[in-house]
Amino acid sequence: PQWGASPDDAVLVFAGRLGHRFRTDVAAATLAELRRRRAPVRLVVAASGPGTTSLRTSLARLDCADRALLVGAQPTETWLKMFSAADVFFAPVDDGTLLAVLRAMACGLPVATSTSSAHASLVDRSCGITVPPGDVDTEARAYADAIEAWAGNPGLRRQLGRAARDRV
Repeated sequence: PQWGASPDDAVLVFAGRLGHRFRTDVAAATLAELRRRRAPVRLVVAASGPGTTSLRTSLARLDCADRALLVGAQPTETWLKMFSAADVFFAPVDDGTLLAVLRAMACGLPVATSTSSAHASLVDRSCGITVPPGDVDTEARAYADAIEAWAGNPGLRRQLGRAARDRV
Protein backbone atom coordinates (compact mmCIF):
# COMPACT_ATOMS: atom_id res chain seq x y z
CA PRO A 1 0.00 0.00 0.00
CA GLN A 2 2.84 2.45 0.70
CA TRP A 3 3.74 2.18 -2.99
CA GLY A 4 0.22 2.86 -4.27
CA ALA A 5 -0.37 -0.79 -5.15
CA SER A 6 -3.67 -2.55 -4.63
CA PRO A 7 -3.81 -6.13 -3.30
CA ASP A 8 -4.30 -7.37 -6.88
CA ASP A 9 -1.25 -5.55 -8.28
CA ALA A 10 1.99 -7.36 -8.97
CA VAL A 11 4.85 -5.16 -7.79
CA LEU A 12 8.01 -5.04 -9.87
CA VAL A 13 11.05 -3.72 -8.07
CA PHE A 14 14.45 -2.54 -9.17
CA ALA A 15 17.13 -1.74 -6.61
CA GLY A 16 20.60 -0.64 -7.53
CA ARG A 17 21.88 2.26 -9.60
CA LEU A 18 20.28 4.02 -12.55
CA GLY A 19 23.50 4.26 -14.49
CA HIS A 20 24.27 3.86 -18.17
CA ARG A 21 23.63 0.09 -18.01
CA PHE A 22 20.02 0.36 -16.87
CA ARG A 23 17.73 0.59 -19.93
CA THR A 24 15.34 3.32 -18.80
CA ASP A 25 13.70 3.30 -22.23
CA VAL A 26 12.97 -0.43 -22.02
CA ALA A 27 11.71 -0.19 -18.43
CA ALA A 28 9.26 2.56 -19.35
CA ALA A 29 8.16 0.87 -22.58
CA THR A 30 7.55 -2.39 -20.69
CA LEU A 31 5.39 -0.61 -18.13
CA ALA A 32 3.49 1.17 -20.92
CA GLU A 33 2.91 -2.15 -22.71
CA LEU A 34 1.65 -3.74 -19.49
CA ARG A 35 -0.68 -0.78 -18.98
CA ARG A 36 -1.98 -1.16 -22.54
CA ARG A 37 -2.72 -4.83 -21.75
CA ARG A 38 -4.44 -3.79 -18.50
CA ALA A 39 -2.06 -5.95 -16.47
CA PRO A 40 -2.26 -5.10 -12.76
CA VAL A 41 1.38 -4.06 -12.31
CA ARG A 42 3.27 -1.36 -10.43
CA LEU A 43 6.99 -0.55 -10.68
CA VAL A 44 9.04 0.59 -7.69
CA VAL A 45 12.54 1.86 -8.42
CA ALA A 46 14.83 2.08 -5.39
CA ALA A 47 17.75 3.67 -7.15
CA SER A 48 19.28 6.94 -8.22
CA GLY A 49 21.91 7.99 -10.69
CA PRO A 50 22.28 9.64 -14.07
CA GLY A 51 19.39 7.64 -15.56
CA THR A 52 16.81 9.04 -13.14
CA THR A 53 15.83 12.00 -15.32
CA SER A 54 15.68 9.79 -18.41
CA LEU A 55 13.42 7.30 -16.64
CA ARG A 56 11.07 10.03 -15.39
CA THR A 57 10.94 11.55 -18.88
CA SER A 58 10.22 8.19 -20.56
CA LEU A 59 7.51 7.30 -18.04
CA ALA A 60 5.81 10.67 -18.57
CA ARG A 61 6.13 10.51 -22.37
CA LEU A 62 4.55 7.03 -22.42
CA ASP A 63 1.81 8.08 -19.98
CA CYS A 64 2.62 5.46 -17.37
CA ALA A 65 4.25 7.55 -14.63
CA ASP A 66 1.26 6.82 -12.41
CA ARG A 67 2.24 3.13 -12.45
CA ALA A 68 5.78 3.82 -11.21
CA LEU A 69 7.22 5.07 -7.97
CA LEU A 70 10.81 6.26 -7.83
CA VAL A 71 11.82 6.17 -4.17
CA GLY A 72 15.49 7.00 -4.67
CA ALA A 73 18.51 5.07 -3.49
CA GLN A 74 17.89 2.95 -0.44
CA PRO A 75 20.47 1.39 1.87
CA THR A 76 21.01 -2.29 1.12
CA GLU A 77 19.79 -3.07 4.64
CA THR A 78 16.28 -2.02 3.55
CA TRP A 79 16.31 -4.12 0.39
CA LEU A 80 15.20 -7.24 2.28
CA LYS A 81 12.07 -5.43 3.43
CA MET A 82 11.43 -4.16 -0.11
CA PHE A 83 12.02 -7.55 -1.69
CA SER A 84 9.66 -9.23 0.77
CA ALA A 85 6.89 -6.84 -0.32
CA ALA A 86 7.60 -7.15 -4.06
CA ASP A 87 6.62 -9.83 -6.57
CA VAL A 88 9.28 -9.60 -9.32
CA PHE A 89 12.79 -8.18 -9.63
CA PHE A 90 12.96 -6.26 -12.93
CA ALA A 91 16.42 -5.38 -14.24
CA PRO A 92 16.51 -4.45 -17.93
CA VAL A 93 20.26 -3.87 -18.15
CA ASP A 94 22.83 -3.81 -20.94
CA ASP A 95 25.76 -5.42 -19.21
CA GLY A 96 27.28 -6.41 -15.91
CA THR A 97 26.14 -8.40 -12.96
CA LEU A 98 24.00 -6.73 -10.39
CA LEU A 99 24.53 -8.03 -6.90
CA ALA A 100 20.93 -7.01 -6.38
CA VAL A 101 19.84 -9.83 -8.75
CA LEU A 102 21.48 -12.39 -6.48
CA ARG A 103 19.97 -10.78 -3.40
CA ALA A 104 16.51 -10.71 -5.00
CA MET A 105 16.79 -14.36 -5.99
CA ALA A 106 17.93 -15.26 -2.47
CA CYS A 107 14.81 -13.51 -1.20
CA GLY A 108 12.64 -15.63 -3.46
CA LEU A 109 11.84 -13.20 -6.26
CA PRO A 110 11.55 -14.27 -9.89
CA VAL A 111 13.82 -12.16 -12.10
CA ALA A 112 13.25 -10.46 -15.46
CA THR A 113 16.57 -9.30 -16.93
CA SER A 114 18.69 -9.27 -20.07
CA THR A 115 20.76 -11.99 -21.72
CA SER A 116 23.42 -9.37 -22.51
CA SER A 117 24.56 -9.46 -18.91
CA ALA A 118 26.09 -12.20 -16.81
CA HIS A 119 22.56 -12.80 -15.56
CA ALA A 120 21.98 -15.20 -18.46
CA SER A 121 24.05 -17.78 -16.58
CA LEU A 122 22.11 -17.16 -13.35
CA VAL A 123 18.52 -16.84 -14.50
CA ASP A 124 16.80 -19.59 -16.45
CA ARG A 125 13.16 -20.36 -17.24
CA SER A 126 12.74 -22.10 -13.89
CA CYS A 127 13.26 -18.85 -11.96
CA GLY A 128 12.66 -16.00 -14.37
CA ILE A 129 13.29 -14.74 -17.86
CA THR A 130 16.19 -13.28 -19.76
CA VAL A 131 15.48 -11.18 -22.83
CA PRO A 132 17.97 -10.78 -25.66
CA PRO A 133 19.00 -7.23 -26.55
CA GLY A 134 17.13 -5.68 -29.44
CA ASP A 135 15.05 -2.67 -30.23
CA VAL A 136 13.11 -1.11 -27.38
CA ASP A 137 9.66 -2.27 -28.49
CA THR A 138 10.74 -5.89 -29.04
CA GLU A 139 12.43 -6.07 -25.64
CA ALA A 140 9.47 -4.41 -23.92
CA ARG A 141 7.01 -6.89 -25.47
CA ALA A 142 9.16 -9.85 -24.39
CA TYR A 143 9.37 -8.57 -20.81
CA ALA A 144 5.66 -7.75 -20.82
CA ASP A 145 4.72 -11.25 -22.04
CA ALA A 146 6.43 -12.88 -19.06
CA ILE A 147 5.45 -10.29 -16.47
CA GLU A 148 1.82 -10.30 -17.59
CA ALA A 149 1.66 -14.09 -17.13
CA TRP A 150 3.28 -13.81 -13.70
CA ALA A 151 1.07 -10.88 -12.63
CA GLY A 152 -2.08 -12.94 -13.00
CA ASN A 153 -0.68 -16.04 -11.33
CA PRO A 154 0.60 -15.67 -7.75
CA GLY A 155 1.19 -19.44 -7.54
CA LEU A 156 3.52 -19.29 -10.53
CA ARG A 157 5.37 -16.32 -9.01
CA ARG A 158 5.88 -18.29 -5.80
CA GLN A 159 7.10 -21.33 -7.76
CA LEU A 160 9.57 -19.19 -9.75
CA GLY A 161 10.67 -17.45 -6.55
CA ARG A 162 11.36 -20.77 -4.78
CA ALA A 163 13.38 -21.89 -7.80
CA ALA A 164 15.32 -18.60 -7.74
CA ARG A 165 16.16 -19.06 -4.08
CA ASP A 166 17.22 -22.68 -4.68
CA ARG A 167 19.35 -21.67 -7.65
CA VAL A 168 21.24 -19.05 -5.65
